[in-house]
Amino acid sequence: MPPVRTPSPAELEDLLRKAIDTRAPATLRLEGSNRILGDLRLASMRSGLDLALLGAKRRDSLPVSGTKAALSLVMGDEVLSAATMFLEPLEGDALAGPVLRLAWPGPEIGFHYRKDMRVAGPSQTPLQAELEANGGVWPARIMNLTETGLGLGLAMELALEPFSIVEVRTTLPGAGALRAVGEIRHVTLLDDEALPTRIGLVIRDASPEDLDALYRFVQMRRADRSENMRSEGGPGAGMGAGPGAGA
Repeated sequence: MPPVRTPSPAELEDLLRKAIDTRAPATLRLEGSNRILGDLRLASMRSGLDLALLGAKRRDSLPVSGTKAALSLVMGDEVLSAATMFLEPLEGDALAGPVLRLAWPGPEIGFHYRKDMRVAGPSQTPLQAELEANGGVWPARIMNLTETGLGLGLAMELALEPFSIVEVRTTLPGAGALRAVGEIRHVTLLDDEALPTRIGLVIRDASPEDLDALYRFVQMRRADRSENMRSEGGPGAGMGAGPGAGA
C-alpha cells in the first residue's frame, strides 16, 4: 500500500466511521510545534464537515480555532494520518470534559504499518535504560520500542539465553517511568559497534501505570513520525526492524 493516497469520499467516511465504532486511539500534533494532544478518540462526525473528539483534559490549554494539526488514528496494524484544523467551538461538558471539533481531514491520507513505526530509534533521541539480568544491573540504550516489546543495545558483551526473563527500567520523556519484565527472544553480538550486544525482548509483565506510560509515549512518538512520513511522502530512514528489534 502506498504511504500516502487520496481515498474517495466514501472510503474516507468508511474509515472514520470504523475508527468511531472501534474506539480507535487518536492523537493530534499541532503544526509547527512539538505539542501533542493524546489519549483521544473520535466521538462523532458530520460527513464532509467536521469531527468531534473526546478525551481532552480540562487542564489542557486548548488550541484556538484555525490552528492546524495532524490527526493520527491507530487502527489495527495501521496508523492513519491526515491534516486537519481546529474549529469553533471547543465545547465543554461537566462529566465528559471538553469536546474538540476538527475540520474534515484530508484530502491526502497517510497509511503506515505500525511495525514500520517503532519509536525511540536511531533518528530520534536515544533513551537510556537499565537492564537487570544475570544477577547484575547493566546500562543499556533503547534502540526501538513498541507497546509489546523493545530492542536494547549494550556497550559490553553480555551472554544471555533466549527465553530468559529480565527486567528493564527507564524514563519515558513526557510519559513517566517504565519498569517492565520481559522475555528475551534473541541476542546478537556485533563486531566493531559501539553497542555490540543487541537484545530483542517481549514485555511479559508490567503494572497498569507502567503500561499506560508506555502507551502514551508510543502514541506521542508515533504522532510525530506519522506526520513526518505523511509530509515527506514516504517512510522514515533507520526505523525498520534490525538486530535490536523487540517485537
